[in-house]
Amino acid sequence: MAKQSHLKNTIKESFRMAIESIRQNKLRSILTLLGISIGVFSVIGVMTAIRTLESSVNSQLDIFGTNTFMIQKSPAIQIHGGGDNNKIRKRKNSNVQNYHGRSVW
Repeated sequence: MAKQSHLKNTIKESFRMAIESIRQNKLRSILTLLGISIGVFSVIGVMTAIRTLESSVNSQLDIFGTNTFMIQKSPAIQIHGGGDNNKIRKRKNSNVQNYHGRSVW
């Protein structure tokens, strides 16, 4: 029983000291609260913007459909200096008849 009352008194004293500290340092308390609020709202704003952009991109990609893909002779982006241009030019031309009935996987 004595341990519980000691714990209760310690919690009460800590709470009283915290309230007294907030009263004595009003400006610091307000600035701290303002900083925390701005941080929370910034995180919420960024997460909302990311979700909005993600849903916008997904809705624009849904226009293409799930079975749309493109096959082309040359790569869309060439990072190297282009030394393999002959190899790319010698590839067969692609058409639908070449790939009809073939599985991608």
